[in-house]
Amino acid sequence: GIMRQQRPIKIGDLLTAKPSEAWQGLIDSSLHIMLFKSFADLHLRINEEDKAFPYIEKIAPSHPEIAKHLVHEFLGIWTKNHDPNTDKRRRNPYIYFYGFDQKAEAIPLTRSKQERNLKELSGWVKRIRSMPIDGIDEKKLADAFTTCHSSAEVFHLDRVKSVFGSLDSLKPETIAAICQKMRSNLVTSWRDVKTQEAKQTRRREPEVQKEVLRGYAVAQSLAREALQSHPENWQLHLAMACLMYDENAYSQTIQKSSEFSDRRDLAFEQFQLAANKYEAVSESLDKSKQSTEVYDFWFYASLGACDLGKITNETVPDLRQYKKIRAAIEALPGGLASDHMSKFANNLFTRMNPIKPEIKFRYLRGGFEIVGNHPRAWEAKNLFDYYRDLVNEIKLDVQIDGPDVVGHKKPFGIYVNLLHTTEIEREAGGFGKYVQNQNNAMFAFNYGRPTEDYRDKFQQAVTQALSEHFEVLNVTFEGPKTMRSRSAAQPGWRVTPYAYVLLKSRGPEIDRLPSLKLDLDFLDTSGYVVIPIESPILVIDSTPEKGEPRPAKDIKITQTLDERRAKDGKLIVEISATAKGLVPDLESMLDLEKENFELVNVDDQGVLPTTFEGKTDEIQIVSDRSWTVEYVAKSDKGKSNEFTFSESKIDAENVFQRYEDADLVSTDATVKLERSYGKRNLGALFLWVPIFLMLVAVGVVALVVVLGKKEKEQPKFDMPEEVNPFTVLTLLNSIKERNGIAEQDLSELQTSISRIEQSYFSDSPDSKLEEELDKIARNWVEKAN
Repeated sequence: GIMRQQRPIKIGDLLTAKPSEAWQGLIDSSLHIMLFKSFADLHLRINEEDKAFPYIEKIAPSHPEIAKHLVHEFLGIWTKNHDPNTDKRRRNPYIYFYGFDQKAEAIPLTRSKQERNLKELSGWVKRIRSMPIDGIDEKKLADAFTTCHSSAEVFHLDRVKSVFGSLDSLKPETIAAICQKMRSNLVTSWRDVKTQEAKQTRRREPEVQKEVLRGYAVAQSLAREALQSHPENWQLHLAMACLMYDENAYSQTIQKSSEFSDRRDLAFEQFQLAANKYEAVSESLDKSKQSTEVYDFWFYASLGACDLGKITNETVPDLRQYKKIRAAIEALPGGLASDHMSKFANNLFTRMNPIKPEIKFRYLRGGFEIVGNHPRAWEAKNLFDYYRDLVNEIKLDVQIDGPDVVGHKKPFGIYVNLLHTTEIEREAGGFGKYVQNQNNAMFAFNYGRPTEDYRDKFQQAVTQALSEHFEVLNVTFEGPKTMRSRSAAQPGWRVTPYAYVLLKSRGPEIDRLPSLKLDLDFLDTSGYVVIPIESPILVIDSTPEKGEPRPAKDIKITQTLDERRAKDGKLIVEISATAKGLVPDLESMLDLEKENFELVNVDDQGVLPTTFEGKTDEIQIVSDRSWTVEYVAKSDKGKSNEFTFSESKIDAENVFQRYEDADLVSTDATVKLERSYGKRNLGALFLWVPIFLMLVAVGVVALVVVLGKKEKEQPKFDMPEEVNPFTVLTLLNSIKERNGIAEQDLSELQTSISRIEQSYFSDSPDSKLEEELDKIARNWVEKAN
């Protein structure tokens, strides 16, 4: 027949069919322990830890080692089943419950569940302690306590005592483990605003900060109280050191304090004390209890945080601690120094996983300060040698564009170049990605590394490094497609232009250009690494206002005449210039003074680097600059009908243009103006007024004589051949003297004469009357005739 596959019996069915107590009483007592162990194991397998515990209690009196193993399993399962922070993970996300209200997971439910958990755990702790078992893993008890606590709630000291009773009844290892777990939560979930929001605590940033600081106070109080009973326990001293260090670092992120360094030194002294306490008991410890834990935490703190994953570029390392840690390990008695150094060296590579890529080099450099060339660190040594090769074969080279006398009123530039070996350029695949922002680019790919906004990252780093003493005006990057390396002075080395920074000193006292930093990333055997390269500090002189001129060549100057504001009496010249280097000041390039025009304003838009010149091997920035120059006609030069563009003081290509309507056309250096600028020069007229009046009188007499001889039918008065103030006044006075009009019009005639005299021969002439002279003359000729 066909063989059918046998299905295993379900554990629940097996427990249902277990022997009754009456049946158990009939078998040999020597088999009871194995039977109870089987029952306990089966219940634990299906997460029925409460039903398994009575069997563990029956085993403990005669077989405490078996019972201890089962208690450890019990604590692990109980902890997993009573974690109030895993509800969402246990629910199937694809199952929808009709009427489910997300508020059911809010903080009131979590808090009530937390209180039930703590109360239940208190009962289990009492029952475990009542059993004749030694050596219960204290960390499992600590994990059970801390896990059944809400991730959004900071511990209270009275809750610790409610579960474990008096601290005197707790082993110091257990208290130390609880303190370390509290510290871990304070570093992660308890200070995370998102966790608070997820638990609907309604706490905001200031409230979270207050709670976290309270948590540090509770944890330190717990450790301090335990140290009074156990002053020689190294785990408690280590927990206190970690709490002191973390609290100080967290307080500094909230508000900068001048006491930060002193408090950090106190924390490091506490690490040293913990190491001394461990050294004192190390020989008496069982082999399984010997550990490098105190040196590990001390090392992590020297790198910038007590947890490897929390060390960043912003956390502050203390390089002085490496030698102290090495000395503390070497001070261990007997062969323990060698054993512990071997463990520490072996762990250098194995614990790299949580380390951020930008910290790997710092981490290995500090680690090898401690272990030296220890053979157990060979994997880490290979990686560190690779990192050192990277550091030694690529450098950030910063050069001042021009003399180092830069002044403090004018901008100057610096070239930021990558100086590297040919091999590193090949290893990196070029450096074009470092002038790009990848996160917003379509189809961005970074060869196994997360995409990065390299361009913005460097610009922010430059601004942060320089802003205290310099005003950063512009950062111009080489283009990713045009970026290429050039030969360097050192054989086998190349130089690649990266960026050009335009800046200005904030005062005459500035005499240093700080170091700049660029992060480069490379693949390695642990994923990838970020290698920071830094430039040396440069000496500058900001004492003078302007400093020495910046180098510039191939200057091209374009002058454009604009007469579109002639109605305001203004003549505008727009000037633009380009150069390889920084375009100089306008007055150093052009003579702006004019014979017939007065310079009234120059609007300088400032120099702006635009791109790198890529046609030659010389690394050269290209810049442009523009000005708007405003002229008005000089009052003592009369009307101006032509304009001459400014002459160059330097060797430059000059282009002259003018606007014709809205179009630009080329023109000569001197152009005829299309509009009228200035006023007619009337100064000489004032000198001829007496002569003019005498001529008027003679003219009037002559006219009377001549006209008297004319026939009456001829017109008495004619329009002058040329209309100007002299001829019109002569005409009007002649009409007046010869009684050429009716008596009632004499007053109006005299007004016209006075108006012309006032307009042309007074201290404030009015040129507007010139257009009305012809009309005035014709009007009185008609009336007189």
